[in-house]
Amino acid sequence: MPAETEYQQLLREAMGAHRRGETDAALQLAGQCIALSRGADAGGYVVSCEALFRASRLDELRDFLDLAPEYSAQPHGQLMRARLARRENRFAEAETVLSALVQHPQQTPARRVASFELCLLLDRQGRYREAWQVAVAEHARSTRPYPVDSLVAPLQNTAAAPAEELRQLPRATNPLPHTACFLALPRSGTTLLEQMLDCHPRIRGVGELPLLGPFGDQLAQAGGGWPIGAARASRPLLNRLQAQYREACRVSLQLPDPIWTLDKTVFPMAQPLVLAAVLPGVKVVRLTRQPRDNAISLLLNNFDPSWGWTGSLESIRQVIAAERRYVPAILDKLGLAVRQIRFEDLVADPESVVRPLLADWDLDWDPSVLRPESNSRIVHTLSHEQVRQSINRQGINRWKNYEFAFGPEWDDLE
Repeated sequence: MPAETEYQQLLREAMGAHRRGETDAALQLAGQCIALSRGADAGGYVVSCEALFRASRLDELRDFLDLAPEYSAQPHGQLMRARLARRENRFAEAETVLSALVQHPQQTPARRVASFELCLLLDRQGRYREAWQVAVAEHARSTRPYPVDSLVAPLQNTAAAPAEELRQLPRATNPLPHTACFLALPRSGTTLLEQMLDCHPRIRGVGELPLLGPFGDQLAQAGGGWPIGAARASRPLLNRLQAQYREACRVSLQLPDPIWTLDKTVFPMAQPLVLAAVLPGVKVVRLTRQPRDNAISLLLNNFDPSWGWTGSLESIRQVIAAERRYVPAILDKLGLAVRQIRFEDLVADPESVVRPLLADWDLDWDPSVLRPESNSRIVHTLSHEQVRQSINRQGINRWKNYEFAFGPEWDDLE
């Protein structure tokens, strides 16, 4: 076995290339990992399979698995076999493999992933109660409890602040031009809209940059807690954070200033203050979705188990209710430039939704934004397969298949 640092560096480079959508580079680096470890570590195999699968290079994936029988017998290798079978509509074979992984006696990441893959496979076949039972069982087994109040209380406190106080929030010295961010709960249509806008020649989707959350932590640490830390932030700190953001989303990607960057930030619970303080001038797109549809899509998908609030309909309902109640007031008081979009409107008439958004950014209309399925960009969110399809209504009123799970308390969110 080679020195650990050498192998880890190669693996990290392979994962980075995969995250950037550089599939061939990721495969080359992952192959070096496999050679260095002589097959003793699965890291290179995992990156190779994930890269091929996300790029829809299924024939190469099948050949790779056939040439790696030892890896194919491991849980992640079996998971990739099941994914391949599902993509090729061999549902019975995929279900057999996934069911065996779900019954694995040890708690492994592959077992949790297999549970939600099985859940979605059952859903696709119209076996909704079985899908529901699989999801609920896996959440009970591996999703960690989460104090929802820790998400709601900061929003409530911030929304209660006087508008004059939020308008006087310290800001970085200079606005960051041609910068846009989504602000929405997960599974609300952000990946679809990102893929659409990334088709525009003057917009570059940069994915979910892992920056705004840590920026909030730094502001809290420097200012004595959150959200008070944002009100006490020093100008030099805000300028330094803005420079880090610019480096990550523009300089490192060699994007000239006329190109807009689109950060699929996603989580709205702490980030409006960070956007206002660190990225003055940012254009914000807030997406919402029919609450029950949003909830089903959250509960039936494999989010990080530490996101415990996605593990029950009640905790999901509380988070959606808090976002609907408090975030619009916060955005208004901060004076951020916000474009509000409903997922259902985007799907029903995409041109009428996207045209005014582009006009907000002083961009000409480009019909390529209506063909997100033609975008070859690699997507790393849970929606990576859906966005390979043309714009469709498959996700609209999906919750009615699970109507048995909802109570009247959801009516107030409509």
